[in-house]
Amino acid sequence: MSTRQYVVEIRTGDCDHAGTDAHVYLQMMGTMGVSGDHKLDNPNVNDFVRGQTDFFKIRDNDVGWINKIRLHHDNAKQHPGWFVDYVKIKYPDLGFEVQANYNRWLAKTEGDGSIDVTRDVLLPSPAFSGEATENRYLTYLVKRKRNDGPSTVHFADEFDYEYSAGLSVHVGQSVSTTTGASLSASFFGIGSSFEGKITEAMFQNFDVTTLDKFTHRMLYDADLAPGQAITTIALYYQNVFTVSAAMCGISVPTENKFAVTADPYVYSGVLTDAQVRQEVVNFLGYIAGAPVEPHPSGQAMNFRFGHKSLKKPVNAVSIARAREEMKKVLLSPARLAVIPRAKPLSTQLQIIKHR
Repeated sequence: MSTRQYVVEIRTGDCDHAGTDAHVYLQMMGTMGVSGDHKLDNPNVNDFVRGQTDFFKIRDNDVGWINKIRLHHDNAKQHPGWFVDYVKIKYPDLGFEVQANYNRWLAKTEGDGSIDVTRDVLLPSPAFSGEATENRYLTYLVKRKRNDGPSTVHFADEFDYEYSAGLSVHVGQSVSTTTGASLSASFFGIGSSFEGKITEAMFQNFDVTTLDKFTHRMLYDADLAPGQAITTIALYYQNVFTVSAAMCGISVPTENKFAVTADPYVYSGVLTDAQVRQEVVNFLGYIAGAPVEPHPSGQAMNFRFGHKSLKKPVNAVSIARAREEMKKVLLSPARLAVIPRAKPLSTQLQIIKHR
């Protein structure tokens, strides 16, 4: 297990008899473990004097994000009673600190008489910055239909695309606001109070929803004459609200994904995989204002490629403009000679929430 150096800062209260002569110990409880019980003593220094701030360096196993701080003393010597204002523990290599407020006596003769007290780390309200909304291209699906029979056939089919919508707090992409050091998801632990505080603040400050899984189902039907074939491509997009949350010197990216939208495009004939890819590249290129290279995988008759953010934000205006430009290309005589576009299908949309 890796070790880490910590700097402990303790403020003794400024009131009568606040200082202590007793031996003081500190223990840290974190998401990755519990530290040893450290005796706090600076050699040749009178520690824990009334109104004084003392600093101590300790090294222990990396306990991750510190949730609780335990402070106690042995009630020894002539003046053991002690009034503590606060305790801060700093991570020098990461450039941030945590704090637990005490504002109480650790004394047998004061307050509740306890000399061993554990406090939760203080979590202030996060500050938000960098709010933005973008429309992300997700993937495409393609289906091909051919009528090899002697008479017109009416068919019905559907495109199903599973996706997630709602709030995600990406603690695994957190960075220190002072040093830029990256923090892993394991540092904060599963369901940590740190992540919970940011999640709570997001619900209070923004129009976000709980993360759930959904299926975007597009039902479609058409009549195919004898010998007729069509290729239908469905392109999927999702509006995503992003904002950074800063708390305790740590910046955490968050995003809230909204419902997915889909654009169906229908072509006469059976398009090859290469032709389908080129159609998608053309359309996304108009939106992004730059070449886009898809990377398909899976079955040739019904395949998709991975998530890819466009090079610039997409909005309703840019999509509408791209559609108009695509119409000009698709309806040009040279284009129609290669890939003629069929009449639009009849479509119907359903959004299905997973239980």
